[in-house]
Amino acid sequence: MPADAEAAHAAAPRRARRALRVAGVAAGALLLLVTTLLYFAARWYLHRYGRIGFDSVLQAIVFHAQAAEEGQIRSFLVKVVLRTALVWPVLCIAVFGAPAAVRRLGRATPRWTPLAQAGLALAISGVFLFRAVRNAGLDRWLADRAEPSTLYEERYVDPRDVEVSFPEKKRNLVCLYLESCETTFFSCEQGGAMEECVIPELYEMARSGINFSQNDGVGGSPFVNGAAWTTGAMVALTMGIPLSLPVKMNTYDQYRDFLPGARALGEILRDAGYRQTLLVGSDASFGGRDKLYSQHGVENILDVFTAERDGIIPPGYRVWWGFEDRILYDYARREISRLAAEPGPFAITILTVDTHGPEGFVCNRCGNRFAEPYENVFACASRQAAEFVAWLREQPFWEDTTVFVCGDHLSMNPAFFRRAVADHSAKRRVYNCLLNPAPGLPSDRQKRRAFMTMDFFPTVLSALGCTIPGDRLGLGTNLFSDRPTLGEEMGIDRLNAAIRKHSDFYFSRLVLGR
Repeated sequence: MPADAEAAHAAAPRRARRALRVAGVAAGALLLLVTTLLYFAARWYLHRYGRIGFDSVLQAIVFHAQAAEEGQIRSFLVKVVLRTALVWPVLCIAVFGAPAAVRRLGRATPRWTPLAQAGLALAISGVFLFRAVRNAGLDRWLADRAEPSTLYEERYVDPRDVEVSFPEKKRNLVCLYLESCETTFFSCEQGGAMEECVIPELYEMARSGINFSQNDGVGGSPFVNGAAWTTGAMVALTMGIPLSLPVKMNTYDQYRDFLPGARALGEILRDAGYRQTLLVGSDASFGGRDKLYSQHGVENILDVFTAERDGIIPPGYRVWWGFEDRILYDYARREISRLAAEPGPFAITILTVDTHGPEGFVCNRCGNRFAEPYENVFACASRQAAEFVAWLREQPFWEDTTVFVCGDHLSMNPAFFRRAVADHSAKRRVYNCLLNPAPGLPSDRQKRRAFMTMDFFPTVLSALGCTIPGDRLGLGTNLFSDRPTLGEEMGIDRLNAAIRKHSDFYFSRLVLGR
C-alpha cells in the first residue's frame, strides 16, 4: 500500500472519532442550552406569578405568547434569555473546554474523556430540568393526572337537567369582574393584610352590600385549582366548574367548541330572553374568552377592536393590554345605556384590566398616595369601580338591576406580597359583593361559609330571583340556600385536591361534549 494511502487509512478512525466527539459536544451543548433556558423560564414564572399550578403555566404557553405586553416581554428577555446567554457559555467552557485549555498551558490535569464530559453535561442538565419541573409544578400536575377522580360522576349537577325558573319580571344583571382583586388589600383590622386599606371603596361596598365570607367580617373565596387565571375564573363563575387542561390537549384553540358539554349562565339567560354583552379592555380572543362567551349564549362581544370601530379609541391605540379602565368604564356606560333603551332584560359582563399582574398599569388617575405603584393601581381601581356603581344607582333601570362585583382570581404578584404586606400570615381571598339582589333572599347565610368561585354560578341566578331546584349547578351551590356547599361537605383542601386529578367524565362529557 502506498505511503499516502496508508496514512489516509490510519487517519480515518481518528477523523471518525473526532467527528463523533464534535457531535457529542454539540448535543451536550444543546442539552445544556435547553435545560438552562427551561430552568430560568420556570424560575421567572414562579417569581413573577407565584405557585399557582401547572394549569396556569400551560395557559401562559398557549396564550400569553400571543398577547404578551411590553413589560412581560422585557422581563422575560432580561431574566430568562439574557441570563441563559450569560450562563450557558460558562457551562459549556467548564464542561467541554476547560480541561483541554489547562493541558495546553502545561498543567497536569487528569484526562477529561468524552464519556466524563457527557456524564457531567447530563448531570447539570438533570439538575436544571428537575428544578424547572418543580418550579413549574409539572411533577405535581402529572402525579394528579395519573390518579383518576370520580368528583364529577358523584357531584356534578348538569345544568341542562335543571329547570331554572325566572320571576315574572326579570331583573337586569351587571357582572363587574375586577382583575386580580382580593381582600388582602384591606387593612389588617378589616381582615386583610395591609397597614392601611388600599381599596376602601370596595371594602365599604362589600360591607354594606351582600358579601359571602369565611368569617364574620368581609371576606372572600380561596384559591381554586383550574380557576387561578382569568379564563379559568370566568369558566368557574359562569359554568360552576374549573377549567382543566387535560394531558390529551394542548390548547382549546385546537377545538372548534369551548366546553360544548357544559351549560353556562349565558345560555340560561339567553333562553330567558336576555340580551347580553361581554366587554373587555383587551383582545377578547386572548385565552379563548370570545369562544367561551359567544358559544354559550352571549351574542355581543366588545373589546379593543370594536372600541376602534365604535370610535371609543383612535385606530391603533394600545395601552397596557389594550386600553385603560377609565376608557373601559366609559365604554360600559355607553353599552349599558344602549341595552337599557331596548325592551326586555339585559346582562353585561365587564372585565377590568389595569390591575393585571404583575405590577398593574399606573394611569393618569392613580396618584402616588402609597409607596408601592401596585397599591396605587388598586386604589385607583377601587375608586373607579365605586364611581361606576354610583352611576348605575342613578339610572332609571337601577331598581330592576342586580350588580355582582368580584375579583376573577388572586393577584399574580408574589414579589409584592412578600415585601409589602403587614401580615404575612393572612389568608388571601378573592373579593366578592352583590348589590341590589331580588327581594326576599335570606340574610343569614352569608358568613362563616366554606365556598369557592364555582358557587357563584347558581348564587347569581338566585340573586336575580330565580328558583333552582336542588340549589346546585355544576359543582356550585346556591349560597342563599340552606344546602351546604361541596367545600362544606368535603372540606376546601379535599375538594381542591379532587379538582386537580384527572377526570374521564370531564374530558369526555364536558370538553368533547360526548
